[in-house]
Amino acid sequence: MSAKLQAFMEHRWGSRCPLDLAVRFSAPTIGGWGRVRNLSLSGAYIETAARFPLAQHLLIEMEWKCDGRIEWRSLGAWVVRSDHRGLAVEWTEFAPWPVAALFAGEPAARNPEAAVSEFDDFRLTG
Repeated sequence: MSAKLQAFMEHRWGSRCPLDLAVRFSAPTIGGWGRVRNLSLSGAYIETAARFPLAQHLLIEMEWKCDGRIEWRSLGAWVVRSDHRGLAVEWTEFAPWPVAALFAGEPAARNPEAAVSEFDDFRLTG
């Protein structure tokens, strides 16, 4: 493995949960659409035809259904792996509130502070 790849390594925390969630994402020169296929507190795997280099910073927007309408929640992430089906990303902050809200349940989706406080009591298994 090259020194460049060794220096940038994926750090997965917690269990991965299967999911099917629409996302759109962008980098300075390209954007795209995809589907989150699994999610953890530290990152996600996104099925997409878009390709990005390792360590590329992305803005990821998750489709969020709230009170009968669709909103978009933004998250920062880094590309840590790429394959023929898509990308693995690591969040720029551990357990960002939209991800914590998905783990904690729907009521937290309306209030970032509630997501954090509900997440404090959440215990990972697996």
